[in-house]
Amino acid sequence: MPAWPAGGRRSKCACRAVSSRRRSRRCQKTKTRKEIMFSAVLRFLQMRLGPIPVWGWLIILELVAWVIKSAETVLGLVVLGLIGYALHSNQKQQPQAGTVPQPQEPLPQTQPPHPPAETASIPTDPQPSPQAAGPAPQAQAAAGPAFALHVAPGVEARPPLAFRPLSEASTRIVGQEAGLAVIEQGLRLALEGMTGGRGKPLATFLLLGPSGVGKTETAKSIAEVIYGDANRIARLNCNECVGEGGQWRAFGPPRGYIGSDQGGQITQAIKRFGGRCVILFDELEKGSRELFDGLMTGLDEGWLEDASFGERISIEECVLIMTSNAIREEGAELNEDGLRRAITEFESVDPRLGRIRPFRPEFVGRIGRVLAYRPLERAVYAEIVRQRWQQRHAPRVYQARGLYVLDMTPAAAELVVSKLGQGEFGARAVDRVIEDLMLAGLANANVPQDGFIWLWDYDSATSHLRLIAPADASESVDTAALARLAEALHANKQAR
Repeated sequence: MPAWPAGGRRSKCACRAVSSRRRSRRCQKTKTRKEIMFSAVLRFLQMRLGPIPVWGWLIILELVAWVIKSAETVLGLVVLGLIGYALHSNQKQQPQAGTVPQPQEPLPQTQPPHPPAETASIPTDPQPSPQAAGPAPQAQAAAGPAFALHVAPGVEARPPLAFRPLSEASTRIVGQEAGLAVIEQGLRLALEGMTGGRGKPLATFLLLGPSGVGKTETAKSIAEVIYGDANRIARLNCNECVGEGGQWRAFGPPRGYIGSDQGGQITQAIKRFGGRCVILFDELEKGSRELFDGLMTGLDEGWLEDASFGERISIEECVLIMTSNAIREEGAELNEDGLRRAITEFESVDPRLGRIRPFRPEFVGRIGRVLAYRPLERAVYAEIVRQRWQQRHAPRVYQARGLYVLDMTPAAAELVVSKLGQGEFGARAVDRVIEDLMLAGLANANVPQDGFIWLWDYDSATSHLRLIAPADASESVDTAALARLAEALHANKQAR
């Protein structure tokens, strides 16, 4: 505002400037009041009249444009007229008091047109009809127990998961019969609907024991017998989650951090598998405190949150397996209560906090079963050597050389076991010893003729392994089983 001398008067220009600013402020207030009133009227009309046709909106817009140019009195009259029209039309649609509406005749039932392909599997009625409700409770009990997790209305339910014993897996776990029996019992109860699910994971297990005794192989066997594929595993090695922000690799970093566009390694893998997989946390004792906090939510609520995308991933149809080397040989003599007390007293070194106890009582209390795997015996190693050769190495030898080297004699298996040392590395050293004693010999030029069945045998003269025919074996050999293995290898090669 321009200044003027004390005791003097303002000039005409100053008075005009002040009056113009006042008029502009009054116009802005009036325009704001008009906009608020029009938005309220339009919402009221739409609520009273329901969907308004296009021509109705055109008339209303014309009225709005005309009223903006008019005075506020005209605006009030238009608003009152529209409100009276809306109330009058709404009153016509409502039945009068004291009258009973007459029932209408049912329309003839016609076959609805087929829905499009992309919406054919989504039902429109959230309440199932009596015909589609399924068999009676008595008939369902006679047919056997079935388990299906809760599915939101409008989403088609997936077939329930079926239980199969772990002995039907392609890789058989040997030497851990007691632990496998407990796991099979927990899976059977979960798949029959008596435990797990509905806000909890399907089943949770903490497997303790030394390295190389079958903990990770157990997870693969569960994925194969429950979900039909041994590779259906969301796996994370917890030594990658050490230090501050270590849980980001599992559950995703927050928005704005590097890698937030990819999400968490565990959460996104579960999402790709459709919420049906085995979740495996290896070497759990090496994880950070924040990783344990995120796992507590999954154990307690049945979902994991991806911090990158802010979404909750359900794990109600997942089997959660955690492995740890915190308790080794001494855990084989403890019962489950003793194992829980032992791991809560286990101490590890955190780079930020120093010596800590990672397994807090509130975390251990949420785990379904805590098991200890025993160290493998010498006879168990021999069985693992024969199984590993037949399942992993014999198909590769046939693919590369066309040789049916299908089995080994007990003497040959004993030689391989003797090269494993004291077993401190477990069954993971079997592949390395097989490579040194068997595959290196097949790499030489002196190989037998193709098309015959061969066995590995121990040559006492040279203290090495050699290939022999089944008829030359010192002990009886199941030739029928060898023939079936040869046919399976040949069929697999033809399929490829």
